[in-house]
Amino acid sequence: MTRKPKPQRLSRLGNPFPAGLKPAEVPESIMGGLDVEAAWSKETYDPGEPEDYLHEQPAPGWPRLDLYPAKRRPHQTDEQYAICRSGFERHTNTHAVWLGLCQLLCSKLGNHRTCREGVCRRNGACRGIRDQRRYSLPLLIYPPCVPLDREIMETLRMEIVAEVKRVMAEAPTQPVARPAKTA
Repeated sequence: MTRKPKPQRLSRLGNPFPAGLKPAEVPESIMGGLDVEAAWSKETYDPGEPEDYLHEQPAPGWPRLDLYPAKRRPHQTDEQYAICRSGFERHTNTHAVWLGLCQLLCSKLGNHRTCREGVCRRNGACRGIRDQRRYSLPLLIYPPCVPLDREIMETLRMEIVAEVKRVMAEAPTQPVARPAKTA
């Protein structure tokens, strides 16, 4: 007697939820029938050429995202622009860390085995990055093997948050060294 495979649960857009993960419940009011790709795509936006990181270098071992900082405004001083640009670089690096965590999760789920990106199949792990000239930062944290489906994306995001919380709970607590006050 053979067992019938359990049918895989599908999102509202018809994409299968990742096996082994609890599907996220995204309220209909948030779904709103809005196409995520259409909402965040930069097809009509030309960000220009990527620039070099000046203040916040990407962490070694994490994916590196191209940097498209806001242009300097005429009224900004050098110091004001440096602070603004440093914040944007930090923001971009934060998204790169999220992308790295999502790549680790996608590797654990085995997405790389059937990924359309050859680099993932060759490395035996997720290494994909969406087209950075086409998508804004919020979508770049998901590799190309993740469908642009709010329910699927939220399922992966919730799993990453839960795993980070598990790791942090197991981490030894040590007091944070604070600089001495100067009189």
